[in-house]
Amino acid sequence: MATNLDVQNLIVESDCVEVIQLLDEGDVSSSQFKYLLIEILKVKGQFQLCYYKHIIREANMLVDSFSMVYL
Repeated sequence: MATNLDVQNLIVESDCVEVIQLLDEGDVSSSQFKYLLIEILKVKGQFQLCYYKHIIREANMLVDSFSMVYL
């Protein structure tokens, strides 16, 4: 959807430090989140800029509530 809207930059935020570190390193092969991280890395190639950012859980509560509704 973002690529259809000509969005060129992507910010991936997570309250999981391990996920952000693995994405930064690009080595996701041994992670329990392997398949999710592979999909994120695939999508990364569709954007000019991709930035991974750790946020504290409290800052992520709104996104968490949306994800529960749409899952």
